[in-house]
Amino acid sequence: MGSSRFLWSHWTMKVFVVAILYYGAAGLSLRLALEKTNASPVWPPSGIALAAVLLLGAEVWPGIMLGAFLANVVAFLANHAASAPTVVIASSAIGIGNTAEAVVGALLLRRLVGVRNPFYRARDVFTFTAVALVASAVAASVGPTTISLVGIAPLPVYGTVWFTWWLGDTTGILLVAPLLLTWSNEPLTQWGARRSVEIGLLFASLLAASRLGSAGWLPGQAAASPLVFVPIPWLVWAAFRFGPREAAAAAVVTSGIAIWATTQGTGPFVGDTVNESLLLLQAFVGVVTVTILAMAALVAERRGAEARLRTAHDTLETRVEERTRELTEVNGRLQGEIAERRRTEESLRQTEKLAAMGAVLAGVAHELSNPLSVVTVQVELLRQAIGNGPLAVRAEKIARAAERCVRIVRNFLALVRRHPPERDEVRLNEVIREAVELLGYSLRVDDVEVRLDLAPDLPVLWADPHQLHQVVVNLITNAHHAMRERPLARRLTLTTRHDLPGERLRFDVTDTGRGVPPELYTRIFEPFFTTKAPGHGTGLGLPLCRGIIEAHGGTIQMESRPEHGTVFRIELPLAAPPAAAPGARAPAVLPPTQGKAILVVDDEPEVAAALAEMLADDGHQVETAPNGDIALRKLEERAYDLVLSDIRMPGLDGPGLYRALERRHSNLAHRFVFVTGDALSPETKQLVEETRILALSKPFDADAVRQVVRRALLDGEEG
Repeated sequence: MGSSRFLWSHWTMKVFVVAILYYGAAGLSLRLALEKTNASPVWPPSGIALAAVLLLGAEVWPGIMLGAFLANVVAFLANHAASAPTVVIASSAIGIGNTAEAVVGALLLRRLVGVRNPFYRARDVFTFTAVALVASAVAASVGPTTISLVGIAPLPVYGTVWFTWWLGDTTGILLVAPLLLTWSNEPLTQWGARRSVEIGLLFASLLAASRLGSAGWLPGQAAASPLVFVPIPWLVWAAFRFGPREAAAAAVVTSGIAIWATTQGTGPFVGDTVNESLLLLQAFVGVVTVTILAMAALVAERRGAEARLRTAHDTLETRVEERTRELTEVNGRLQGEIAERRRTEESLRQTEKLAAMGAVLAGVAHELSNPLSVVTVQVELLRQAIGNGPLAVRAEKIARAAERCVRIVRNFLALVRRHPPERDEVRLNEVIREAVELLGYSLRVDDVEVRLDLAPDLPVLWADPHQLHQVVVNLITNAHHAMRERPLARRLTLTTRHDLPGERLRFDVTDTGRGVPPELYTRIFEPFFTTKAPGHGTGLGLPLCRGIIEAHGGTIQMESRPEHGTVFRIELPLAAPPAAAPGARAPAVLPPTQGKAILVVDDEPEVAAALAEMLADDGHQVETAPNGDIALRKLEERAYDLVLSDIRMPGLDGPGLYRALERRHSNLAHRFVFVTGDALSPETKQLVEETRILALSKPFDADAVRQVVRRALLDGEEG
């Protein structure tokens, strides 16, 4: 209910405002009408009516009707043109014609132009002009016909009245409607300081020019003076510098001054009669208004096109920037993917290198294991045979050399992660001093000054002493070689520190060599990569060091400055020795055994013979077999207390022999020992874990053999 009341009030207000505006403008216009006809050659209310319908909608038609009716009633009664009933009838008909004119004009304009303002395109301006001519004919047909029929105007002047009425309405629409429509479209546009000054100068000078052209200021100025066109430059100024709104206002100013001057009997439009003067004036007003509005529309179109072009340009730039940014991001991701692929490929190459190196080193270690096993066993037998004689010293040297070879083989296996560190308590400072003493002669020959900056009271490491010794020797040797080409002082600094917060030991090897070029930093730990001349390095030293350190849970890093030397830094964790399991037996106190029947199965005759000789020397009865098939035949011929079998053999191998024993001689399944050169390969580890059989790793010495034999015999008795 409240909403309906508000809408009704709002509509009523609009209707009355339109009626008041129409009535006021009509009162001014009727002063210029033909005598007793109300046909004025200039009718601004027609422009107000059309603008009202376009801006407020056709619902305001009662206001147009009311305003036109009242204006005509007052004018007719004031002129005593007819009786009151006749005046009411004529005024009602004229009001209907004026209302129809506005509604028809609005409908045509909306149909032909649409809802946009018709003064921002030249084509729409001309369409608006054509609509004004057509719509004005509606009122011009209704009004003169009505006043002629009721006797207010004589029929002989019907044509003059119709033409004057039509031109008056047309001029009113062309002059007033553009002003109202353009200013309602942009009513609050703010001008800057310079723009405000310019608009002030424009209209001040336009007033003066219009006054000069229409009022005849100059002495002796003729009535039809060409000075009537003086305002044209100012109208063009308004159209080009501002737009349709200011151009419409300028046209109203120019026309208003011309109308005022003409009604005062001055200016170029004064004729023999008032109506003649107004008809001349009307032609001027119509031509000037349409021309300036069309010109302003062309300028507006150009500005709109430029604005759209700038917008398109900015949009294109934005899209180009966005696309460029997208392409940059895509290129960045692509470069990242390429870099990642290269890293992956490089990692794959390194993996392949490591696999190849592992296969080579494992093969070398396996091949060396057999002869080294023979050497270690034979040297032990030799030492037992010669006792404390003069050859004992030489036998001891052979034993130490063989032990060193065994450590080298184990280091090879550690490099390819096939042999874990054999941990024990290690004093790092002592390992460093031993390595310096070992290499001392070659360092002194090349004038290398060795500085030991070893932290006192360094905690004990739980690590493999032989592997750490190998790392220290390799790093010192590398530093020594790096300084050989330096003519200046050669200095090697070995530093140890205890990092208390991290519970880690740090070991630095610093030299004063030429350093490592930055482009080689990422390759320095690659297998088979070396900076030395061909034939002077294998490229395995640093990879071996890294493999050993990482197997201990540590890290090794390099820092180098070309021509200033290199630092290799090792950090090792202080791991505690593992606690003994409750009830575990100490493996070192196994009781000696002898007099057992033992079968040794190995395809290497020297290895089998060495084992047989050593075990026989311990009081056992030993026989050998070159493969599993022959071993099975021997097992069928007699009983054995223990079988030692190599894993890899031609024909029936070690695992096959064990499976056969499980089926045929289950009592021997618990007294079986695998002998292998790759005890910790994945296949061997899986075999040992599945069978829970002891394994003797090559290269072995006599003590290792005795321990395994005793353990196997003891476990067999308990099983």
